[in-house]
Amino acid sequence: MNRLIAHLRANLVGWVALFVALGGTGYAAITIPRNSVGAAQIRNRSISPVKFNPSSIGGNVHAWAIIRANATVLASGGKPTVSASEVPGGYEIQWGVRLPRTCATIANVDERSPDKTPVSFPNGGGTDVVIGYVSSVNTQTVPSGGGRKVSVTSLNTFNQAGQPTPMEFDVAIIC
Repeated sequence: MNRLIAHLRANLVGWVALFVALGGTGYAAITIPRNSVGAAQIRNRSISPVKFNPSSIGGNVHAWAIIRANATVLASGGKPTVSASEVPGGYEIQWGVRLPRTCATIANVDERSPDKTPVSFPNGGGTDVVIGYVSSVNTQTVPSGGGRKVSVTSLNTFNQAGQPTPMEFDVAIIC
């Protein structure tokens, strides 16, 4: 009996806090109506995209990659395998994830590309920028060995003169 009393005295604040917390949770579970939390109760950035129903939002990124001019992957999501075509600036990306049919592919030349052009500002100073573009972006699902299907993106990069040129680029598939 003395050990029980000593334990209660030593942990009195903890036991009181436990019962208050359990009581408040039980009260909330019983008295708050179902689906009563709405936009007014939600704070900014408290819900991440993972918590959204995919049919309720316009789209999200299913696969992305930052690819060097020599067709090596610098960073990615979606486990891509990249190969350069024989045409300069031509690339083919095979994605390691299955992509739905209703996707949009966007791509742009990356600032890390080696071919930079000096640009002067009207008020003085200047910087070097990458001037180029990505064209012929096409993503489709194609048959692979063993009856499997894979998603493949093909694209071409061009320099500022419009000539096919190997350049670093970023690509994202939004579904």
